[in-house]
Amino acid sequence: IQNASTNEIINVGCGMRYNFGDLIDYAKDKLGSKSYIEPISPTKFHNAVQVKDMWLDTSKLLSSGWYPEKTAYNAIDEVIDEIRKRKKQEE
Repeated sequence: IQNASTNEIINVGCGMRYNFGDLIDYAKDKLGSKSYIEPISPTKFHNAVQVKDMWLDTSKLLSSGWYPEKTAYNAIDEVIDEIRKRKKQEE
């Protein structure tokens, strides 16, 4: 990354595709939530202008020798664990 050209865009990510709903469900399950999250259909406008499938091309990053150490699921685990730890400290 340090050798990248000035003003070059390098996407940071793990290079994997994730379904946002799956990530929400994973976090909800990890939290033990019984909440129902109602999916909302996009409006006609959003269907016309919104990207249907979005993921980052991380090939420049990977070609630099950097590789991700965590998945999105690992990151969710860490955030939830940290929140729980801080809540315990406040008690």
